[in-house]
Amino acid sequence: MVTRIGTFANQQALISRMLETQKRVFDGQTQVGTEKKSQDYAGISSDSFSLINIENEKSRIGRFINNNTSAETTLKAMNTSVKSVDDVMRSLRQELIGFTGRDLRDQSPQDVSAVSDIQDKAFSALSEIKFALNLKIDGKYVFGGGKTNDVPVDLPYSNVAEFQKVYDGVDVTYPKTRAAQLVQASFDNVGVTAYTNLSYGTPATDVTQIDAAAGNFVTATADSTSFGDLTFANSGANGTITSSVPGAFSNLEVGQTFTLDLTSGNNGVFTVTGVSGDGRTLTVDQNVTAGTDLAAAGVIMRRVPPNGTTIYMTGSGNNNNGAYTVRWPTNAEQAAAPFTGAVFDGSRIFVSGQVPNTTPETVNFETRPYYLGDKLETEHRVSETRTIKFGVNGLDPAFEKAIRALGQITQGDLINNQKRAVDALALINDAIEHSNRSGELPSDLQLVQNRLGINQKVLADAKDDQKQFSAFLEVRQIEIENVDPTEAAVKLNDDIRSLNISFATLSKVQQLSLVNYL
Repeated sequence: MVTRIGTFANQQALISRMLETQKRVFDGQTQVGTEKKSQDYAGISSDSFSLINIENEKSRIGRFINNNTSAETTLKAMNTSVKSVDDVMRSLRQELIGFTGRDLRDQSPQDVSAVSDIQDKAFSALSEIKFALNLKIDGKYVFGGGKTNDVPVDLPYSNVAEFQKVYDGVDVTYPKTRAAQLVQASFDNVGVTAYTNLSYGTPATDVTQIDAAAGNFVTATADSTSFGDLTFANSGANGTITSSVPGAFSNLEVGQTFTLDLTSGNNGVFTVTGVSGDGRTLTVDQNVTAGTDLAAAGVIMRRVPPNGTTIYMTGSGNNNNGAYTVRWPTNAEQAAAPFTGAVFDGSRIFVSGQVPNTTPETVNFETRPYYLGDKLETEHRVSETRTIKFGVNGLDPAFEKAIRALGQITQGDLINNQKRAVDALALINDAIEHSNRSGELPSDLQLVQNRLGINQKVLADAKDDQKQFSAFLEVRQIEIENVDPTEAAVKLNDDIRSLNISFATLSKVQQLSLVNYL
């Protein structure tokens, strides 16, 4: 009991100290219960900056780990798909080895059956490749490059009969080169001024010459501003064209067809058979007139649909719609009958077969390559400082060679063209394991699987490193946030004892009174 004003301040001080002790008891109980020094950053103000950085770093690493786990799943699925393609091609190769050893000249019922059997198996393999390359994970097509929302591989045939309805092996043949199989070209509203049915070659082949306006059948144009002076020479049966500009021909590939215009004695249509490493020299399929064309002469090179390309005509009112094979005549052939004169300005194209109606009309032409994706390689960020490329899409030469080989086997008239099976066998061998002696692009199914396997290893190692670093950060975070349980319990007991004493003291003090003393 307070009986005079002088003791009030002392009592308030005592209560204040007791409340402080009570707060320490509450904080101590919270620390012991949660094992945390504080429930907010203010309680660890001296270490709060470090703790925030650690938490942010852990969160960032956690995102990388999750993304890498997702990418690892994608790579495993891709590798499984490629492995299935490899297994299918190896199995067919064994069948094809036996088939190419047959003698089909008498065309016995057994031979006819053998042809039908190998074509059924080749078409089945095509379907397997289509299924494997149209793999979709998390709503995205993984073999389409940057185009992940669209089906990357289109082989729109349900059976061998449907395939041979387009590729009969006589008038329309499956492309023999990568350039012819993959070219994407569309020529809309072409005003055909003349269809001329021809027959040329040895043996003579039915061909149609289609004439239109200049530039109608050109896919790309280059002039002397990009390749400078051109030097022409011959090497055996092949001609060579050398540019004065390094890398001038780097964008061309084997099988690409082009015309040369306004050159001294070398106007004509040529198909690339080789490109030098520095991109300066082309080897072409025909002899040339030796000499040099200076840039000032204004040489023009026009790329046109490659020889052997399958091209579709639509919009014809004259019953000319359908598939055709581009069949460029040699320069020697164009110099003789029955040609009406050489034209190299992109106004003329030659296709296999003869059109039923030669009346001029306006039509559309387009190619339909099996691959509908793009050339981009999918990238994945492994960590803050490292990015890897999956490096595999449906455009890879390993898949392209396999599809081209299977198409050559599946097309019609194989019984009269057994060499197609022999050529396809060589192409399948190169698709499985590339030979340096081959003129094909250097990729194969083994290399594709190796690339995917290496990326899987990179991701696995990165995840291990990231998990270890995350564990280190977790330890450091615990050191900053957590209390020592024993130390916290001892402090809590001390504070509880102190609080009990404070309560007892306050109670005793409140009983003191001068009146009672007197």
